[in-house]
Amino acid sequence: MELLKRISTIPGLVFFSLLSLNSLAVTLHPDISMDVIYDNPEPPQGCSDKSCVGTQIFAMDIDPITGNLFVGQSTSTGGNILVVEPNTGNFIGELPFFSQGLGFAPDGTMYFGVSNLILAVWQRDPQNPGNLNTGVKRIFTTLPDVQHVQVTADGTLYAGISSFSSSQLASNEIVEVDRADAFFQTIISNTDVEAQLSGGFPDQQSFTKSSDGIFMIAYHTGEIVRRNLDGTFEEVNTRSGSIGGLNNVGLTITPDNLVFQFDAASGSVFAVSPDKKVRLIAFGDELTGKVASDIGLSADKNNLYVATDQGRIFRFYTTGGGTLRAALEQDLGVGSISGVVRELGTNLPIASATVTLHTGQT
Repeated sequence: MELLKRISTIPGLVFFSLLSLNSLAVTLHPDISMDVIYDNPEPPQGCSDKSCVGTQIFAMDIDPITGNLFVGQSTSTGGNILVVEPNTGNFIGELPFFSQGLGFAPDGTMYFGVSNLILAVWQRDPQNPGNLNTGVKRIFTTLPDVQHVQVTADGTLYAGISSFSSSQLASNEIVEVDRADAFFQTIISNTDVEAQLSGGFPDQQSFTKSSDGIFMIAYHTGEIVRRNLDGTFEEVNTRSGSIGGLNNVGLTITPDNLVFQFDAASGSVFAVSPDKKVRLIAFGDELTGKVASDIGLSADKNNLYVATDQGRIFRFYTTGGGTLRAALEQDLGVGSISGVVRELGTNLPIASATVTLHTGQT
């Protein structure tokens, strides 16, 4: 392991000294460790059957009942929701649905988008909650182009819908869905965002909602927007790179309100604190998308899981134990930075740059 000798010049970014895992070509924050918990034996061609993680991942969440990872992906036969045990990387099973957005409620009920026009639900058998073949799977409501699902700790269901057919059917909205009667209402629309921010915002990709009501929204070309408690919108760490013209930045949030952003175009993982400080915690070639910018991202307080387009699932956790937020927000003390400043992505030297430290010094 060696001290990183390149620093990305991203406006407003909080920088730290980083450490490099040479064997995996991934550079990490000094308080963060990383494991590869699943590695597809057939990259980059994908999967020859339904029992492996392939090259086009759309969604991922942690099952609160079993702790397993549910991964929504495209396959050669359409798609499935693959179930992986995170400690061993073992394949547990699959649900035969193509889903671009899925999420669990605290009670273990899973909501997932299916076939462009459906939000479905899996209500588990309380006598056998770990069995994928039991319980009730049914259409919950008609909801076009579900891209992301989050059920908050209090049980409120939100879905992010992208554009589908006429803009009168769906126009890039976050909707709140009543879990009792499936009635849904718009919480944030693109019209709201574009009324305050210039530039135009394309199809929505993902979102998070914090326990205190702050939303963060990512779009298909790298824009990341935060809605503050006073109703104002602002961009936070928008990503400029792309793969094939798209940059489907993934977002997820921990129970203690630490938001993670994964930018597959640059192979970078960021943590965003509630105070809007942005920390680069990992980047490298192993995280950079080769086929597409679609990814799976999910986190609890202690672990962040990232599924990439190379058939791998990474786990990030604190080196010394404890929560990710506590580790990333601690004071790293006095240090020095030296070396060549290079542009992230091109790796070209930059003649002049401003580096902002976590203390606010520049």
